[in-house]
Amino acid sequence: MAETTIQGYIDGYLAFLKDHSREVAVSENISKITLPFLDSLNDCTEIFIVKNGNDFIVTDNGETLSNLSFNGITIKGAARQNIFNRIVHSYGVQIESNSLFIKATMSDLYLKKHLLLQCISKVNDMYMLSRNNVQSIFLEEIRGFFDDNDVGYVPDHRITGRSGLTANYDFAIPRSKATPFTLIKAVNNLNKDKVKSTIFDWNDTMTSCEDRSRLFVVYNDLESSPKDDAVSALQTYGVSAHAWSKKDTILSALRSA
Repeated sequence: MAETTIQGYIDGYLAFLKDHSREVAVSENISKITLPFLDSLNDCTEIFIVKNGNDFIVTDNGETLSNLSFNGITIKGAARQNIFNRIVHSYGVQIESNSLFIKATMSDLYLKKHLLLQCISKVNDMYMLSRNNVQSIFLEEIRGFFDDNDVGYVPDHRITGRSGLTANYDFAIPRSKATPFTLIKAVNNLNKDKVKSTIFDWNDTMTSCEDRSRLFVVYNDLESSPKDDAVSALQTYGVSAHAWSKKDTILSALRSA
């Protein structure tokens, strides 16, 4: 058993890695290494080292992005793409055909292997950008935008409609002399189902609101661009739809009657 000193802890950890890692020769110049680092599917991480003359390519063989896709997470959309690009560039990792890889020489092979593993771990964290989590992030962005621009609001406003069902609105902005009472619903992905549920909630609760009331939908077109008919459907039912990419126009709309 390793001594309980700092050096002993290091030696113990290295022994653990060695005991729980496996190396298999796939071909004469390719080796597969299985390491005890769990990926987004809770499987051990696998990387491949490809010898190319005197140089090497260390790659995940496409497993990282494939596993995320299996969990319903893609890097499509400006927000996710920017996060992904920052991660891979910070570790010097490249991407080709969905594979994450890094080039190495004999002198820096193990450093580059370590960098790729760190990159894989960070990209796996994008699993946290699931629909619910991204919605929470989007809400925080809107909240911060309102705070920065001195927009007064009540968060998480609930109204019981004619049906007896309760609808939740992300923000409510009180009426002023110049502007009506305004409800705001943040929508990360404006699809057909979201449009239908929003229209139903609004029609069900609008009679429970003040006489001068309106609903704004702020949709995240930076994450996914909605179809034109989704926006026009909201407008047909008196809902004002606003793209987050043009958030400055939201302020002027809020301040107008």
